[in-house]
Amino acid sequence: MPEPRNPSVGKQTIERATFALRDELKPLPETEQKVKAMGELYGAAHSKVYIGPEAREDRVKREAGKASILHFATHGTLNNASPMYSHLVLAQGAPTKTDSRKPGRP
Repeated sequence: MPEPRNPSVGKQTIERATFALRDELKPLPETEQKVKAMGELYGAAHSKVYIGPEAREDRVKREAGKASILHFATHGTLNNASPMYSHLVLAQGAPTKTDSRKPGRP
């Protein structure tokens, strides 16, 4: 299977998401170009664009409070029965003490 692109993510992230979703992550066509276009529209002074391995959970947690608008172009899972188990698929970052991953989970 070819590595997913747009955005590309690390092998460990793909494996964790595949385990959680019980399915393959399919490429998101043109996502990278659309995100870059939005960054250009808002301008460098008013936007930050993170693609692929730069789009990490630890970065979102650190920077989200400073933003008035957040836009995610990524895979996600909606759990209607237990909404707290819904999630976005982000690149793997260094674990933090507020990491959403549970011990013993991939």
